[in-house]
Amino acid sequence: MHISSPKLNNGIECLAIYDADCPSVTTTILVKKGSRYENAEQSGLLHLIEHMIFKGTKKRPSSKIIAYDVELLGGMMNAFTSYEYTGFYLKAPKDNFIKVAEILADFFQNSIFNKGELIKEKRVILEEIKMYEDLPMAKIEQVFLEKLFINHPLGRNIAGSKKTLLSMSSNDCLDYIRQNYCKENLLIVIAGNFNQVEMIKVLNDEFGKVKAVINDSTFIPAKKFTLFKKRVKIQKTLEQTHVVMGGFLEAREAKTRIPLILGSCILSGGFGSKFFQKIREDLGLVYYINLDVNQFEDIGYYSINFGLNQKKVEKAIENIKLEIEKFLKYEVSEQEFERAKNFWSGHLIANIETSQELANWYGIKYLLDKEIIVPEKFISDIKKTKLETVIDEWKKYLIPENMMIVTMGDKN
Repeated sequence: MHISSPKLNNGIECLAIYDADCPSVTTTILVKKGSRYENAEQSGLLHLIEHMIFKGTKKRPSSKIIAYDVELLGGMMNAFTSYEYTGFYLKAPKDNFIKVAEILADFFQNSIFNKGELIKEKRVILEEIKMYEDLPMAKIEQVFLEKLFINHPLGRNIAGSKKTLLSMSSNDCLDYIRQNYCKENLLIVIAGNFNQVEMIKVLNDEFGKVKAVINDSTFIPAKKFTLFKKRVKIQKTLEQTHVVMGGFLEAREAKTRIPLILGSCILSGGFGSKFFQKIREDLGLVYYINLDVNQFEDIGYYSINFGLNQKKVEKAIENIKLEIEKFLKYEVSEQEFERAKNFWSGHLIANIETSQELANWYGIKYLLDKEIIVPEKFISDIKKTKLETVIDEWKKYLIPENMMIVTMGDKN
């Protein structure tokens, strides 16, 4: 594998991950703008743009034509919106790289945002919002974020609300793109089997007219609040009660990344983890339980998610806290720590086997932190990490004053 970071003639950064063993090529455009860059009135705008960008250009005036052009090449396309970035990608057999790059450049730069299509797509997104409202695991996570990041974009639904969505126009979308989807905020990632000289020529031809920043938006830093004994209860008729326990973490930085990941693996990564073995296997209280870690440029959060019978909620919370207490007292065997290291290393390797996964792994890290981290180096750093480093890092956060509990269920 060979990795390089060339620039196009107009200054757009690229990340090229060449892998001779890949039968495909994935081309991804990452934009360093996510939903946290939106103000309250714009909430959901970037997600709407993500949907609408596939709906037609002057050259390909409908989503059907775009889809056929991609799929006739054996390709697939999709997009995603997160809090800190947005991405658009096309994946296709390696022999079709040039044609795919032209299609991607066309809809990324020339989407027309037809007003009729916008009205229809708003209806689709409203159904998407309703779908997640009806999924308890998704709904409770959203409520948790709303209560954690009070009156802040990190606490809002990335898809926005009915009110904000219906107020948006085609001009709103086009203005935001014109002002923010500029060369300073773009990273083009190419992963798979390709000729780099040919790649640079094609990308210069297709993306050479992207302009400089006009009126770049920024984000509002998030604040921490004391969460001591904060309990939120949501009444909802469900067969199962769902619970999130969690609080703040520090901002994303290299020295905390691995200790936080390894701690989450000890407690909830895989069937051999402490939470899974104690809360599910020994006590039989839950079907699912996991500890997630999320870090942003200025702040982060952790969340322990699980679902169970309403009558068993307090017992589960009590036992989770006991497992945390043991963990913080260094009651972790060498074998448990080795299992966590190997679990995460294996998980990492298994998740970068395709060109699309390679593009995501390298591209997002480079976009956010200007780091090129090869998996082998990351795994080596995992192996070198000491248990004391992991626990000492988590001691800062797994404390009563930094833990909120949200429950959702009938008569909880």
